[in-house]
Amino acid sequence: MLNKITKQAEMGRKIRVLVEANKISSNDRDGISRYVTELLCAMATLNSRDETQWHIDVFMGQIGFYSIVNLQDLLSGKNKSSVAVAPIKRQKRIYSLLQLKDICITRIRDFFPQWLIQSQKRMNSPFHSFIFNRYPAPKFESYDVVHLTLPQSYPHFQNCQTKMVTTIHDLTHLHFPQFHLKENITNVNRGMQLVMEKKSEFIAVSNATRHDLLSNYPMIPPDTVHVVYEACNTNQFKPSNNPDALAAIRSKYKIPKHPFILSLSTLEPRKNLINAIRAFIQLICDHPELPVNFVIAGKMGWKQDMILNLAASRPDRIFFTGFVQDDDLAMLYSAAVAFSYVSFYEGFGLPPLEAMACGTPVVYGNSCAMREIIGDGGLMADPNDIEDIKDKYETLVINKTIRSHTAKMALARARHFSWELTAKQTLEVYKKAASKTG
Repeated sequence: MLNKITKQAEMGRKIRVLVEANKISSNDRDGISRYVTELLCAMATLNSRDETQWHIDVFMGQIGFYSIVNLQDLLSGKNKSSVAVAPIKRQKRIYSLLQLKDICITRIRDFFPQWLIQSQKRMNSPFHSFIFNRYPAPKFESYDVVHLTLPQSYPHFQNCQTKMVTTIHDLTHLHFPQFHLKENITNVNRGMQLVMEKKSEFIAVSNATRHDLLSNYPMIPPDTVHVVYEACNTNQFKPSNNPDALAAIRSKYKIPKHPFILSLSTLEPRKNLINAIRAFIQLICDHPELPVNFVIAGKMGWKQDMILNLAASRPDRIFFTGFVQDDDLAMLYSAAVAFSYVSFYEGFGLPPLEAMACGTPVVYGNSCAMREIIGDGGLMADPNDIEDIKDKYETLVINKTIRSHTAKMALARARHFSWELTAKQTLEVYKKAASKTG
């Protein structure tokens, strides 16, 4: 059947793909948003080289459908004009309003018994359409494959009969439910149930994630789960030794001139910032003469009060930058002597890879996918062991030989990943999904 799909492409019959991309219209600039953006840019580039085989559209929920060609310049940042930026700004506002609407209607739904919901559904009443059918059913019949880049985006696809591909980023909702809102766990579970019922092909962003997925969902056939690594944009993330630019970044984000360890993430429990901060405080208690600071970059998340209160015990050494603009990230990574990412769990870990591409060695949690991705580009630490984290900080800050060697290994390791390869392998999964029968 795969040969049939290839022959169709050779005869002019393009494989039609719809990529779900709700994340790029949200206000989040998290790892999944970056994944979707970079994947679409890379696929658009590949599509421009081989227009005969692929027709790729982008679906942004109630905001609508877009051609990947029309989105390419905007997503890649090549077109910064107000004409190009204005539509995305409007989309973000619309997305925010739709999220508010969904939250309100979800609260309303909780007050109605199931028998009433089902009876209204059978009657196809206007009441049911308004209150319960929040997600209109777009027409997917013209596509060969639909790609859900996040299982939580399932509501739009409940009636979709098209072949599916679903990206699995991690399974934190199972391993660390305490780090998630109840509503998010419910959405993930519903999404996973739907894509399994649809017999989706799966993209796992690491071997660790693939193993995790198959262990927790044994009903999924192993040959339907494909490892496709994420990557980092090497045009954006590369080492910088420009002293004026580095000074400008320090000034912009109010970072003192001393060497610093950098942490970048949303301020939330899963990222283990509490133990990272405790380890740093232990470091400067053991070495009060050491002129090193700890810089925490990233927006506020949830349950961040304990993080802020702990950091407030050493305001002379611990600094918060708040949200960092994309254009400043590479310079910030390059300015750090080490990057701290001792999360309890990651399905891949984009920030460490970005830091490595900038020549910055990483202290990382020794569980889950980060061992697989980072390898010798950093030093492993037990995320639950403050002394172990402190020792790894100490090694990279004090021992210049080890720091220099690890930085070289980090650069070499980062070159193994590219978004072009991610896009090529993703397109191969699309081909397999399109060739499936039944």
